[in-house]
Amino acid sequence: MNFDYNETKVCKKCGRELPLDKFGINHNYTRNVCKECFNEGMREKRYQQRLSDGIETYHKDKSMKIQRKYKKPYHFQILYRSESGIDTIAKDEVFVRLFDYKSAWTSNYGRVIQRLDDGTYQLVKGVYSRATKELTYTLGRNVYFSSKNTWGYRKEKVTASDLVIKMFVVNYDMKNNTMVWHKNNDTKDNYYKHLFPVTDKQYNEILRVHEQDGAITDKQIMEIVNAVEFKPDDWKPWYNKRTYEGIGYVGADTSDIDYESYSFVKWKNMIQRCYSDVVHKLKPYYMDKEVCIEWQNYQNFKLWFDAHYIHGTKVDLDKDLLYKEGNCDTTEISKLVRKLNNCKPMNQAQRAFTYIDAFAREIREIADNRFFKDMYSCNNKDRINGTFERAIGDMVILSEYPNQYRKDTKIGFKWLNENATILDFENLNDLLTRLTESTEITSEIRELFNRKNGYIFVATFKAFTELGREDKEFGKFLHWLITEGKNTEINGKTWTELDVDRSTRDSNVVHGKLDYLTALINQYFTEVKKVA
Repeated sequence: MNFDYNETKVCKKCGRELPLDKFGINHNYTRNVCKECFNEGMREKRYQQRLSDGIETYHKDKSMKIQRKYKKPYHFQILYRSESGIDTIAKDEVFVRLFDYKSAWTSNYGRVIQRLDDGTYQLVKGVYSRATKELTYTLGRNVYFSSKNTWGYRKEKVTASDLVIKMFVVNYDMKNNTMVWHKNNDTKDNYYKHLFPVTDKQYNEILRVHEQDGAITDKQIMEIVNAVEFKPDDWKPWYNKRTYEGIGYVGADTSDIDYESYSFVKWKNMIQRCYSDVVHKLKPYYMDKEVCIEWQNYQNFKLWFDAHYIHGTKVDLDKDLLYKEGNCDTTEISKLVRKLNNCKPMNQAQRAFTYIDAFAREIREIADNRFFKDMYSCNNKDRINGTFERAIGDMVILSEYPNQYRKDTKIGFKWLNENATILDFENLNDLLTRLTESTEITSEIRELFNRKNGYIFVATFKAFTELGREDKEFGKFLHWLITEGKNTEINGKTWTELDVDRSTRDSNVVHGKLDYLTALINQYFTEVKKVA
């Protein structure tokens, strides 16, 4: 249709007078509403249809509903009566460590214990707020002081109900659940099974029903919590759709999610590690691991991450950095991240380990190899101060990629993180087992495998295995080295002279030792052993 651009028409919806070309055409007739208003109406219609479909799906999909669930504390979180000397008020009362607070434990009844500087324990005396009637404690909260670039403690008031919910009750929506309903509206009752984290609208409806009927059951409370009409004003049903591996959900409008943010990338990777079939084919040891219910909601994870992450630092959410059989859990990983963020300054080896997150699981597994117990010379702190992890990384580099060895551990670990394969670490694990089983271990042998030279001798054994000889012959070579071979001169140097150099991690020194030992092995089997 040809338009007369001088002719205009008034839109019945917005009331604007516009040229005819601003109006659409239906069956050769010009519409009464402008294109802009027509498109806006269509979008609204589609949105309402999507909302209707979404609510229908929400009612049918049980996974989108909130269920009443409780947290089970790990044994190492629990403060037992035998240690604290404080009697419990019920058979099922248990005190669990609050990692965000200084030397504090809360019980599932809302009581709090603190450890004093002299090592003794005492119950913390709380006060009831005049405004909320809630039992409140004043505790030292672990916070980051940006001006001082360090972590410390700041006194903070916190309610008993908030502490109990944090440690014992699953809270699906930490962002919007700003209220707590106490059973029978008794704010003095802080027993964990009697507390419900709810939104303002849900709380008001629960209170209305309670006042109307004189009581409200747990079932009625959960029906209100899951009712669409009592959700937050900006809530949409698809917020709870399990769109990530059938488990994770973003908990907000997609337009509000920064998919390239550090927190979202970390959250998505965590979900994939625990639930992706593709990841499990490459890393089957994640198949039996789970993400805690609260962190399945990205909004909950983001709240925690934003509170603990320091810009510019590196955070690795690997379950094995906590303990062997762990799953991804909020309070436990908080302890780890504060460590990584220099609550207690990391040494060079610990800091370097944060740059090899892709193989953290493999490194932890190798650290449990018998080699480190039976053959590696170390002290009691080496298992926790990063020494084992650094030694393992050095072993992989020097055995598999010797040209990539650098004095700076961080550089080497970064390179491994991007270029190594799981097979490299599995091969090292097998290599250490073979070495340990084939060697007659003495105190002199253990002294060879110390922090300074251990990884060099492992790389030497790797080179030896390529000669096609029996593993036990390497053990005999080591004993010969200790008694006689250390004074054998090759290219004008003896092992005794090489081992004196203080620049123990210098690349030239390390390669010089490795070259000497491999040459000495060849000489041992071609000359010395023949003479013997």
